[in-house]
Amino acid sequence: MAKAELLTAQGKVSEAVKTFESALEMTTDAAQKSEIELSIAESYYKARSYKAAHNAGLRVSGAQSARGYEIAAGSVNAMMNDCGASTFERKANNYYAVELAEKSGKSRLVEVYKSQCPSSSDLFNVGKDVGESVTLDCWGKTMTVKLY
Repeated sequence: MAKAELLTAQGKVSEAVKTFESALEMTTDAAQKSEIELSIAESYYKARSYKAAHNAGLRVSGAQSARGYEIAAGSVNAMMNDCGASTFERKANNYYAVELAEKSGKSRLVEVYKSQCPSSSDLFNVGKDVGESVTLDCWGKTMTVKLY
């Protein structure tokens, strides 16, 4: 674990993740597995590898799963401007970030991501109504259009 943390600090994320994964294979303790899974997600997030951080965050089990959802939500939000052809599509990624943040139990994050969702004028500009579906191509998710 110490080696993996050092590699992360040195910016050698892929080596750090391999080391964390080796540690994961060696333990049968659920709490320790949860900590290692979280460390993998955090390593990716710190390296700004947001897709990998999102996926790793969703894999965090046990006691640290809420923090995993928080990392996944943050990753979706961080990639918002790179996912979607229009302002509406980019902002719509935050519907998914809200869903993940709710699973994390962090109401402060939920409110932040809700504030970044499409506004009524965004909906008007693309001819969308509340209750319709929007597909988030970056995440392979279909979300329901809402106004917060």
